[in-house]
Order: sequence, then C-alpha cells, then structure tokens
Amino acid sequence: LADRYGTDAVRYYLLRVSPYGNDSTAGEAALVERYNADLANDLGNLLSRSLTLVNRHLDGTVGTPLPGPAESAVQEHADRLAETARALIAEMRLNSALEEILQFVRRLNRYFNDQAPWALAKDPKARERLETVLYTVVEGLRITAVLLEPAMPGKIATLRNALGVETHNIQDGTRWGLTSPGTTVDPSPPVLFPRIDTDRT
Repeated sequence: LADRYGTDAVRYYLLRVSPYGNDSTAGEAALVERYNADLANDLGNLLSRSLTLVNRHLDGTVGTPLPGPAESAVQEHADRLAETARALIAEMRLNSALEEILQFVRRLNRYFNDQAPWALAKDPKARERLETVLYTVVEGLRITAVLLEPAMPGKIATLRNALGVETHNIQDGTRWGLTSPGTTVDPSPPVLFPRIDTDRT
C-alpha cells in the first residue's frame, strides 16, 4: 500500500481509522475512499484553488487582511481547534484529533465557497476583500499544516513550502496571524494529493 499510495497516505489512513490500543478493520478500498475524500478533495483541492487565485490575481503574494465577522468566525474555530487537538493528542485519541482537524478543513472549504474569491477577483473595487479572503484560507491551511505534520510529515512539508511559510511547532505555531502579508507562495503549486481513479484500483 505504501508503494502504491505513499507512506503519508497510509499513515494518515491508519491513524484516522484506528483508535489507539484497539483492533480495527482496514483495507485498500477504504484507504482509497478516505484518501479521495479527506486528502484529495478537502485538503489538496483547497490548496490548489486558493494558491491559483493568489498567483493569478495577487501577483503570487499574500495580501493584508481586513477581517470581518466571517473571518473572525474562522479564526475562533482555529483557536478552539488547537486546544481541542492538543487535548485529544494528550489522551492518545489520535483518530479523533484528525477528525477535528479535517472538520476545520471542511469549514475552510465552506468559507472559500461562500466568499467566492473568484468572483471578487473580477471586481477591481473588491481587491481588499479578495486579499482578506485568500489570507484567511492560507492562514487556515498553515495552521492545518502544523497540526497534521506528525501524521503526514512529507506531504505537509510540501504543503508548507507551497504556502511559503516557516516551520512551526504545535505549541506556538497554531497562533492565528503568523503568515506575514507579502509572503510569496509557490508560483506552480503541486497537486498535493492526486485523486485516485477508483475504476483503475
């Protein structure tokens, strides 16, 4: 499985579905389903969509945010997530910690879709709003990277490099706002998790 799908995907899957200290059922079909849902669709696709817009409309640099209620709600979720994840990890409830992190990634996707930055990019008067929305997504992905790195160190290093951000540990790296305005993102961001065609597996 590691040869076919990569060690990070297999590690994530086993941690995600296996309560620590208990038996669990695992298989290739379930791995592919989890990979496509969590990693390809939710995480990898959001990275690709957001960085494409940063490169296309903000000259490849993260702008200065002017947060409103929608952004404050995302930040509050991120703040709660860090504390929740730390507590679950301390209790060795690693599968529950990963679920909480992916719930936040899904929240970022909903925020991205609700704010429609691709539409903001068409309005010259909406530049500040566009910068705010894309900053919020990039910062949310940065915090996600800090929390997911122990489960997927290789892929998260690639994600972090694509965001152009520094390495942070879980103690202080989950504080909101550590992405500096003016940060340069990867001009050709990688496809972090190519979707697996289930018809060919």
